Amino acid sequence: MQFRLGGYLLPCLLAVIVIAVLWPILYGQFVGDDELLLVRSTHVHTGSLWDTVSSPLFQDTNKYWRPLTSATLWLGFHLGGGQPAPMHWMSIAVHVGVMLLVFRIAREWLDSRAAAAVAALFFALHPVQIQPVAWIAAINDGMWSGFALLSLLAWQRWRRAGSRGLPFLAFAAGVLAVLSKEAGAIVPALWVVHDLATRPRHWRASVFRVGVATSILAGLYAMARTAVLHDGLASIEPDLTLSRILTLPGEAVGQCLTLLALPLRRDIEWRVLSSPDSVATLVVQHAITLATLGAFVWAVWRKRTVLVLGLGLTLVPIWLIGIMSPSLGAWSVADRYLYLPAFGTGLLLALAARRFGRPALVACAPLFLLFAMIDRDLIPGWSNPRDHAEWLVSLRPDDPLARFSLARAALLDHLASGDARDLDTAREMFTRLDEAASRRDALMHAWYEHKLGSIRSSRLWCDHLVSKRDGIPLDFGVTVASFARLAESRPNDPHARQNYGVALAMSGRQREARAEFEASAGLDPFCSEVWFNLARARMFDGDLLGASQAIDRALAIRPGDQNASALRRQIERAILVRR
Repeated sequence: MQFRLGGYLLPCLLAVIVIAVLWPILYGQFVGDDELLLVRSTHVHTGSLWDTVSSPLFQDTNKYWRPLTSATLWLGFHLGGGQPAPMHWMSIAVHVGVMLLVFRIAREWLDSRAAAAVAALFFALHPVQIQPVAWIAAINDGMWSGFALLSLLAWQRWRRAGSRGLPFLAFAAGVLAVLSKEAGAIVPALWVVHDLATRPRHWRASVFRVGVATSILAGLYAMARTAVLHDGLASIEPDLTLSRILTLPGEAVGQCLTLLALPLRRDIEWRVLSSPDSVATLVVQHAITLATLGAFVWAVWRKRTVLVLGLGLTLVPIWLIGIMSPSLGAWSVADRYLYLPAFGTGLLLALAARRFGRPALVACAPLFLLFAMIDRDLIPGWSNPRDHAEWLVSLRPDDPLARFSLARAALLDHLASGDARDLDTAREMFTRLDEAASRRDALMHAWYEHKLGSIRSSRLWCDHLVSKRDGIPLDFGVTVASFARLAESRPNDPHARQNYGVALAMSGRQREARAEFEASAGLDPFCSEVWFNLARARMFDGDLLGASQAIDRALAIRPGDQNASALRRQIERAILVRR
């Protein structure tokens, strides 16, 4: 058997380059939805894989059912001991794997290893890829895109083999894509793009086949979802209209194409479609969309195979984004939604460079160097909750969720380091959020109502720390009464019960506080904060054994927590003294 090292040397070199650029991601912590999906997920901590895959991705809503993603997060969490670094390794491995698949497909389509390397590096290093790689919760974007490309590759081989039998491999990969993320539903559309590029005269038969495959795929997904969640597709609540399908994607495509071609702005985490800068901007966006669609039609007519494939892989996923985002209640387009379109754009760049020869391919190196510099500039925004919150506030200074995240991160930093500036920052931001919640902002009413307890308990905690620092007594009467009303109106809300317990504890009513913490722990047994508070309440009540058990639960949920570790040492010393 002969081995061709040359055949593997270039892909290995590409993998090394990508890993070297993305290396700082490995030092990142859990941020954003990572806490909901991993740190505070009931099913992840129970150790039952079946419970995880047979439940919605977010346990409080059935809107998203992604069993393959849930299984991947479950495996990563348990294999990595609950630490973020192994899961970041998993995210980078998925990204590098998809990049190698991109290289494989591009090499076949472009018939050039150098051009395929350009397409692969453009895809892997493009700044829009930082979010889906650095954010563990977004690992599903790499997963569904990888399965979509595998399905496209299997479909291509089936067509080249004379379309004999049924494309089982292509269909199976499409199923895996849908089970990773609902966006995998575009896989049959990619088959149409392939046939338009390679067999434009047979497009009617291709559309018919894809229509049948899509119907079967959607039927299987609906039946599986119904069997597991017992709600069918009812909780998705689509809000699609013909005008939205025809007009809104124009804005999405225009903005996304601009971002893919010129990713030079630092604030590239979100693009809000509902508020364009001006009418002129809106006109330009639609003009870009129409021009791109015109180029796609011309390429099909002129039988420019690679051009059709590149434009199709760019347009189809973006068009789906523009249609599905409002149907799921989201008017923002995040960078991670452009994961697969980055391959289409990279393919177009590689095609253009190949036309001008090897010097043009080499000239792409400065572009990749620029991408690497932007990537390194973006990665710190995903390194830890505080940096991530500051990044969000810099992007959206008027967003209450971003300000709440920053205030909470500042308070946690103060508790860990004792820095008075962090405490003052947190107190000021929580005070403003509480004032805004009191005004009942019409646009954010639901959000404020959901976070009202957390806002007020955090503000109370800041006021308590400030009064303790400055020696000024604090009157808890009014605050305790407001938390009591909140807990009475939501007896099954663990956060409301915990916040009421915090208010009681700060006012000196420790025994009543313990009862609220016990109730909150029963409602949400995977919240480290409630076990920490319960440990302190039990310790105050003289129940050192119960306090030790509670703090062990807190550390099991959040290993390495400095405050919990300090309280654990206090409890151990108290037990030794008692003996």
